[in-house]
Amino acid sequence: MHFLKSRTAIIASALLLLQALVYYGVARAEVIPNEAPWNTFPQQIGAWHGQDAPIDQDSIQRLHPDDYLNRVYSLNQPGGVLSLFVAYFKTQRDGRAPHSPQNCLPGAGWESVSNVVRPLSAADWNGPIPINEYIVQKGNEKLVVHYWFQQDRRVFASEFRAQFFALPEMLAHGRTDIALIRIITPVTRSLDTAKESGMSFAAEVFPFVRERLR
Repeated sequence: MHFLKSRTAIIASALLLLQALVYYGVARAEVIPNEAPWNTFPQQIGAWHGQDAPIDQDSIQRLHPDDYLNRVYSLNQPGGVLSLFVAYFKTQRDGRAPHSPQNCLPGAGWESVSNVVRPLSAADWNGPIPINEYIVQKGNEKLVVHYWFQQDRRVFASEFRAQFFALPEMLAHGRTDIALIRIITPVTRSLDTAKESGMSFAAEVFPFVRERLR
C-alpha cells in the first residue's frame, strides 16, 4: 500500500512538472482579451439595483487581479441585500490566479460552518453549473457565500481544477483569463432564505458575466 501511494505521488508530481514545462515553454502567443473595465458591469440585474462599494485594499493587493468589481445589489424589500465581488485575471501565465474565499474569510475572523457544491441552472449554459455554497459565522452574524471560477468556456467550483485547465485552454484557444465570482448574502431572516436569494441572483448574474468574458 505504501508503495502504491508513493508511486501515485511520483506520477502526479511528474505530470504536474510536465504540465509546467509545456505551459511555460509553449511557443504560441497568448491572446490577452481587451475587456471593458468591470466598473461598467450592469448596475441593473433583473430586479436588483447595484451601487459600487469600497473594498479593503490590502485584500486586493494580496489577490492582485488585473481588474475587479465590488458592488452591493438590493431589492425593494426587507432583507433583499447582497454583495457581488469579481476578481478578473487577464492571464494565469505569470503565476497569478484567483484564490478561494475559504482561504481569506477565516483570516478575517469568520468561522466555517459548512461548504457544499450546488448545481445552478442559468440561461446561456447547457447543464448544471457547479458553484460553492460556503456558510460562515462570526459571533451572531452569519453569511452565505456563493462563489465559482469562470472562463469563457468552462466553470469550476475548485480553484485547483481551474488552474489545471488553464493549460488546455491555452493550447486550444490561446487564452488563460479567468474570473472569480463571489456573492455574499447576509442572513437577516432565515438561512434558507439567504441561500435561495444568493442562488437566484447567481442565476441572473451568470449570463452577464459570461457575456463579459467572451
